[in-house]
Amino acid sequence: MLAMNAGCYGSTTWDVVARVQVMTRSGELIERAPGEYEVGYRHVTLKEMGEGSPRKGEADGSPTASPLPVRTWEKGKNLGADGVTLPSDETSSHSTRRAHNARQVAGYSLFPLPQEFFVGAWLRLPAGDGSVARGKIKELLTRRIASQPLNLPNAGSVFRNPPGDYAARLIEQCMLKGRQIGGARVSEKHANFIVNMGDATAADIESLINEVQAMVLQKIGIELHPEVRIVGEAAE
Repeated sequence: MLAMNAGCYGSTTWDVVARVQVMTRSGELIERAPGEYEVGYRHVTLKEMGEGSPRKGEADGSPTASPLPVRTWEKGKNLGADGVTLPSDETSSHSTRRAHNARQVAGYSLFPLPQEFFVGAWLRLPAGDGSVARGKIKELLTRRIASQPLNLPNAGSVFRNPPGDYAARLIEQCMLKGRQIGGARVSEKHANFIVNMGDATAADIESLINEVQAMVLQKIGIELHPEVRIVGEAAE
Protein backbone atom coordinates (compact mmCIF):
# COMPACT_ATOMS: atom_id res chain seq x y z
CA MET A 1 0.00 0.00 0.00
CA LEU A 2 2.77 2.42 0.88
CA ALA A 3 5.08 1.59 -2.02
CA MET A 4 2.42 2.08 -4.72
CA ASN A 5 0.20 4.62 -2.93
CA ALA A 6 -2.74 2.25 -3.17
CA GLY A 7 -6.15 3.83 -3.32
CA CYS A 8 -9.67 3.80 -4.70
CA TYR A 9 -12.86 5.85 -4.83
CA GLY A 10 -10.99 9.14 -4.63
CA SER A 11 -8.71 8.39 -1.65
CA THR A 12 -5.14 7.14 -1.43
CA THR A 13 -2.95 5.67 1.30
CA TRP A 14 -0.64 8.67 1.57
CA ASP A 15 -3.58 10.99 2.26
CA VAL A 16 -3.41 9.79 5.87
CA VAL A 17 0.28 8.90 6.39
CA ALA A 18 1.87 10.74 9.34
CA ARG A 19 5.26 8.99 9.12
CA VAL A 20 6.75 5.71 7.95
CA GLN A 21 9.42 3.28 9.05
CA VAL A 22 11.79 1.81 6.47
CA MET A 23 14.56 -0.76 6.57
CA THR A 24 17.72 -0.26 4.52
CA ARG A 25 19.54 -3.06 2.75
CA SER A 26 22.01 -3.12 5.63
CA GLY A 27 19.19 -3.71 8.14
CA GLU A 28 19.03 -0.20 9.61
CA LEU A 29 15.58 1.05 10.67
CA ILE A 30 14.77 4.68 9.82
CA GLU A 31 11.67 6.81 10.33
CA ARG A 32 10.78 9.25 7.57
CA ALA A 33 8.19 12.00 7.08
CA PRO A 34 5.82 12.24 4.07
CA GLY A 35 7.66 15.37 2.93
CA GLU A 36 10.73 13.25 2.14
CA TYR A 37 8.85 11.49 -0.66
CA GLU A 38 7.52 12.37 -4.08
CA VAL A 39 4.01 10.91 -4.01
CA GLY A 40 1.65 10.54 -6.96
CA TYR A 41 -0.74 8.16 -8.68
CA ARG A 42 0.53 4.63 -7.94
CA HIS A 43 3.95 6.14 -7.37
CA VAL A 44 6.13 6.85 -4.32
CA THR A 45 9.82 7.78 -4.60
CA LEU A 46 12.32 9.01 -2.01
CA LYS A 47 13.27 12.52 -3.16
CA GLU A 48 16.98 12.04 -2.46
CA MET A 49 17.17 9.06 -4.85
CA GLY A 50 18.21 11.45 -7.61
CA GLU A 51 19.17 9.57 -10.75
CA GLY A 52 17.57 6.39 -9.46
CA SER A 53 14.14 8.00 -9.47
CA PRO A 54 11.63 7.26 -12.25
CA ARG A 55 11.96 9.55 -15.26
CA LYS A 56 9.62 12.49 -15.54
CA GLY A 57 6.24 11.35 -16.84
CA GLU A 58 6.42 7.74 -15.64
CA ALA A 59 4.37 8.41 -12.54
CA ASP A 60 1.33 9.73 -14.37
CA GLY A 61 1.09 6.89 -16.87
CA SER A 62 2.14 9.00 -19.86
CA PRO A 63 2.44 6.70 -22.90
CA THR A 64 5.58 8.59 -23.99
CA ALA A 65 7.51 7.88 -20.82
CA SER A 66 7.82 4.10 -20.87
CA PRO A 67 11.19 2.84 -19.53
CA LEU A 68 10.78 -0.31 -21.62
CA PRO A 69 10.73 -0.80 -25.39
CA VAL A 70 7.48 -2.09 -26.87
CA ARG A 71 7.51 -5.88 -26.60
CA THR A 72 7.54 -7.86 -29.84
CA TRP A 73 7.01 -11.54 -30.49
CA GLU A 74 8.48 -14.03 -32.96
CA LYS A 75 7.42 -13.29 -36.52
CA GLY A 76 4.74 -15.58 -37.90
CA LYS A 77 3.66 -17.15 -34.62
CA ASN A 78 -0.04 -16.81 -33.73
CA LEU A 79 -0.75 -13.68 -35.75
CA GLY A 80 -3.55 -11.81 -34.04
CA ALA A 81 -6.11 -9.29 -35.27
CA ASP A 82 -4.76 -6.33 -37.27
CA GLY A 83 -1.44 -8.09 -37.78
CA VAL A 84 -0.35 -8.09 -34.14
CA THR A 85 1.83 -11.13 -33.49
CA LEU A 86 0.77 -12.60 -30.18
CA PRO A 87 2.16 -15.48 -28.07
CA SER A 88 0.14 -18.68 -28.30
CA ASP A 89 -0.59 -20.86 -25.29
CA GLU A 90 2.13 -23.26 -26.43
CA THR A 91 4.80 -20.56 -26.84
CA SER A 92 3.81 -18.18 -24.04
CA SER A 93 6.45 -19.42 -21.59
CA HIS A 94 9.18 -19.13 -24.23
CA SER A 95 7.99 -15.65 -25.22
CA THR A 96 7.90 -14.52 -21.62
CA ARG A 97 11.43 -15.78 -20.98
CA ARG A 98 12.71 -14.12 -24.13
CA ALA A 99 11.05 -10.77 -23.30
CA HIS A 100 12.39 -10.98 -19.74
CA ASN A 101 15.92 -11.81 -20.90
CA ALA A 102 15.86 -9.09 -23.55
CA ARG A 103 15.06 -6.38 -21.05
CA GLN A 104 17.74 -7.69 -18.70
CA VAL A 105 20.41 -7.73 -21.45
CA ALA A 106 19.39 -4.29 -22.65
CA GLY A 107 19.78 -2.96 -19.12
CA TYR A 108 16.16 -1.90 -18.81
CA SER A 109 14.27 -2.06 -15.54
CA LEU A 110 10.65 -1.17 -14.87
CA PHE A 111 11.53 0.21 -11.45
CA PRO A 112 14.71 1.49 -9.78
CA LEU A 113 16.38 -1.02 -7.49
CA PRO A 114 15.03 -0.11 -4.02
CA GLN A 115 17.52 0.73 -1.31
CA GLU A 116 14.88 0.96 1.40
CA PHE A 117 11.77 -1.06 2.14
CA PHE A 118 8.63 0.06 3.98
CA VAL A 119 8.07 -1.97 7.14
CA GLY A 120 5.57 0.21 9.04
CA ALA A 121 3.53 3.38 9.09
CA TRP A 122 1.67 5.72 11.45
CA LEU A 123 -1.62 6.97 10.04
CA ARG A 124 -3.47 10.14 11.04
CA LEU A 125 -7.18 9.66 10.43
CA PRO A 126 -9.69 12.50 10.62
CA ALA A 127 -12.17 12.45 13.48
CA GLY A 128 -15.67 11.39 12.52
CA ASP A 129 -18.82 9.50 13.45
CA GLY A 130 -18.30 5.75 13.82
CA SER A 131 -21.72 4.74 12.53
CA VAL A 132 -21.39 7.00 9.49
CA ALA A 133 -17.93 5.56 8.76
CA ARG A 134 -19.19 1.98 9.01
CA GLY A 135 -22.04 2.83 6.63
CA LYS A 136 -19.57 4.30 4.13
CA ILE A 137 -17.35 1.22 4.37
CA LYS A 138 -20.35 -1.05 3.74
CA GLU A 139 -21.38 1.05 0.73
CA LEU A 140 -17.90 0.93 -0.81
CA LEU A 141 -17.55 -2.82 -0.22
CA THR A 142 -20.91 -3.38 -1.93
CA ARG A 143 -19.71 -1.37 -4.93
CA ARG A 144 -16.47 -3.33 -5.06
CA ILE A 145 -18.17 -6.74 -4.85
CA ALA A 146 -20.55 -5.73 -7.64
CA SER A 147 -17.83 -4.54 -10.01
CA GLN A 148 -14.76 -6.69 -9.31
CA PRO A 149 -14.12 -10.47 -9.64
CA LEU A 150 -13.49 -11.09 -5.94
CA ASN A 151 -14.69 -14.70 -6.25
CA LEU A 152 -11.50 -15.68 -8.09
CA PRO A 153 -7.81 -15.28 -7.11
CA ASN A 154 -6.29 -12.10 -8.54
CA ALA A 155 -3.75 -9.39 -7.70
CA GLY A 156 -6.14 -6.47 -8.08
CA SER A 157 -6.16 -4.13 -11.05
CA VAL A 158 -3.29 -4.83 -13.43
CA PHE A 159 -2.74 -1.55 -15.31
CA ARG A 160 -2.61 2.09 -14.28
CA ASN A 161 -5.33 4.26 -15.78
CA PRO A 162 -3.87 6.48 -18.52
CA PRO A 163 -4.54 10.20 -18.16
CA GLY A 164 -8.18 10.99 -18.82
CA ASP A 165 -9.24 7.39 -19.46
CA TYR A 166 -9.64 3.96 -17.89
CA ALA A 167 -7.52 0.90 -18.62
CA ALA A 168 -10.56 -1.37 -18.29
CA ARG A 169 -12.45 0.58 -20.98
CA LEU A 170 -9.54 0.35 -23.41
CA ILE A 171 -9.08 -3.39 -22.82
CA GLU A 172 -12.79 -4.02 -23.28
CA GLN A 173 -12.80 -1.91 -26.46
CA CYS A 174 -10.16 -4.27 -27.86
CA MET A 175 -12.49 -7.22 -27.22
CA LEU A 176 -10.06 -8.82 -24.77
CA LYS A 177 -12.51 -9.74 -22.02
CA GLY A 178 -12.28 -13.50 -21.55
CA ARG A 179 -8.93 -13.80 -23.37
CA GLN A 180 -7.03 -16.64 -21.68
CA ILE A 181 -3.46 -17.96 -21.69
CA GLY A 182 -3.00 -21.13 -19.68
CA GLY A 183 -4.83 -20.60 -16.40
CA ALA A 184 -4.75 -16.78 -16.57
CA ARG A 185 -7.81 -14.97 -17.91
CA VAL A 186 -8.89 -11.38 -18.49
CA SER A 187 -11.96 -11.09 -16.26
CA GLU A 188 -15.33 -10.72 -17.97
CA LYS A 189 -16.54 -8.78 -14.92
CA HIS A 190 -13.76 -6.17 -14.93
CA ALA A 191 -11.34 -6.04 -17.86
CA ASN A 192 -8.47 -4.60 -15.78
CA PHE A 193 -8.30 -7.76 -13.67
CA ILE A 194 -6.46 -10.96 -14.57
CA VAL A 195 -7.92 -13.88 -12.66
CA ASN A 196 -6.50 -17.32 -11.90
CA MET A 197 -8.87 -19.95 -13.25
CA GLY A 198 -7.19 -22.59 -11.09
CA ASP A 199 -3.74 -23.42 -12.43
CA ALA A 200 -2.27 -20.13 -13.72
CA THR A 201 1.52 -19.81 -13.66
CA ALA A 202 3.51 -16.60 -13.39
CA ALA A 203 4.46 -17.08 -17.06
CA ASP A 204 0.76 -17.31 -18.03
CA ILE A 205 -0.01 -14.05 -16.25
CA GLU A 206 2.99 -12.15 -17.62
CA SER A 207 2.29 -13.38 -21.16
CA LEU A 208 -1.32 -12.22 -20.87
CA ILE A 209 -0.17 -8.81 -19.59
CA ASN A 210 2.17 -8.54 -22.59
CA GLU A 211 -0.58 -9.51 -25.00
CA VAL A 212 -3.05 -6.98 -23.61
CA GLN A 213 -0.41 -4.24 -23.80
CA ALA A 214 0.44 -5.13 -27.41
CA MET A 215 -3.17 -5.24 -28.56
CA VAL A 216 -4.20 -1.96 -26.91
CA LEU A 217 -1.14 -0.23 -28.33
CA GLN A 218 -1.81 -1.60 -31.82
CA LYS A 219 -5.55 -0.89 -31.90
CA ILE A 220 -5.79 2.36 -29.91
CA GLY A 221 -2.24 3.73 -29.78
CA ILE A 222 -2.01 3.88 -25.98
CA GLU A 223 0.66 1.96 -24.07
CA LEU A 224 -0.70 0.62 -20.79
CA HIS A 225 1.69 0.57 -17.82
CA PRO A 226 1.31 -2.19 -15.20
CA GLU A 227 0.72 -1.18 -11.61
CA VAL A 228 1.66 -4.69 -10.51
CA ARG A 229 5.40 -5.32 -10.21
CA ILE A 230 6.94 -8.35 -11.91
CA VAL A 231 9.98 -9.57 -9.98
CA GLY A 232 12.39 -12.50 -10.20
CA GLU A 233 13.57 -14.65 -13.08
CA ALA A 234 11.14 -16.24 -15.52
CA ALA A 235 10.84 -20.03 -15.10
CA GLU A 236 12.87 -22.13 -17.53
